[in-house]
Amino acid sequence: MNQTVFGTEMVLLTFIAIIIQIITLFVHFGVIITKPYHRPNWRFLLLIALFIIYNICSGLFPDVNISWMSVFTQNILAFGSGIALASYYFFFLVKEIEITQRKFFNVKFLVTSLIFAFLLLYIITYLLYGDLRTSKSLFIIPPVIVALYFGFNTVMGIRLISSNDSVRNSYRNLNLAGKLGIVFMASMPVVVAIGDYQMINNGLVNVSFLLITLAFYILIFLQAKNKKDMNYKYMRKDILLGITEFGLTPRELEIAGFILKGESYKDLADKMNIASKTISKHASNIFKKTECCNREEFIRKFLSS
Repeated sequence: MNQTVFGTEMVLLTFIAIIIQIITLFVHFGVIITKPYHRPNWRFLLLIALFIIYNICSGLFPDVNISWMSVFTQNILAFGSGIALASYYFFFLVKEIEITQRKFFNVKFLVTSLIFAFLLLYIITYLLYGDLRTSKSLFIIPPVIVALYFGFNTVMGIRLISSNDSVRNSYRNLNLAGKLGIVFMASMPVVVAIGDYQMINNGLVNVSFLLITLAFYILIFLQAKNKKDMNYKYMRKDILLGITEFGLTPRELEIAGFILKGESYKDLADKMNIASKTISKHASNIFKKTECCNREEFIRKFLSS
């Protein structure tokens, strides 16, 4: 599988991954057509595109045989696409699987640290001293430290919890797949620091793509299949019909049902295995969409009958 394609530096495994991801991209366009206003679908579309860009850039560059582009510029494209993918991947997980952000374990720190290291230790160092090897060696140190930190925190935060609810389990599967993807993604700078092993590096990164893609589509399938059962389980049919007019997402409908049952945010967070702040954020969105000022008004509005 170390065989390269079309006389470039790209190995066959990376090329196959690009083909799979392009096919997935077109398939996902079809999904978006059915739900054009569903934000998670658009976020996932961008994630697929970034995986494709990363595989193309890291697969083709650097290549000393490319005369029309300097190796320095090639590395900018390869490293830059990796930084963009890693940053957006974590952002996607924060938005879609509700990863709890903490001090130094958040999108802002990840993006800031990677961009700062890239600009200062790679680009500026090279422009000052003209030594590509030194600038590359200095640049890779902070990403390795950040990757190990994020990987360790992710492993410590993985919890394997199951229930009899297939849709809720699919959320947990997406959560688990995303977190395992972080671990594989964290291998990117570590492998680069060891040496130029495109097949290993891109292979591990693309495992995260397969994990998150399978989990995401399983979730979509189960939501579509079990939408009625899931919603009716938590509220009466007449109440459900009234709430659905306000355009709540499946997760918001689920939480709305629990709120109407009188569940506290803390108990609901424990039951759904997500942070209390996340429940509060969902509740705020629910109240805003249903034109209610607070929890009490929401309950009065839909239980008054």
